[in-house]
Amino acid sequence: MNDLAYLTAKTGHEFAILRGKREDILFHGSERRCAFDEILGELLLSKRLRLYGHSHPGEAAPVASNEDREVLRRIGQKTSRLISAISGIEVQFSDDPFEIP
Repeated sequence: MNDLAYLTAKTGHEFAILRGKREDILFHGSERRCAFDEILGELLLSKRLRLYGHSHPGEAAPVASNEDREVLRRIGQKTSRLISAISGIEVQFSDDPFEIP
């Protein structure tokens, strides 16, 4: 996850790690989000990949957005990780919209 924070600090873009049984995928997003294409979306929905974690560029204390939690709900995943590119603080978050950070 630290590598995601370094990449995000350098580029100002979000990055994500998708984990599979035999391979991991490093995904380069935009300034505000990681929008997975149809193929990656299908692999996440079918549980062949798991969203291990992603980075946020502009906050010292990382807080999962409603969109982050909605993605977890859509792919049927309960938790993921989030890291701040500013501070390197890493947190686990869930699909629960009422979770208190």
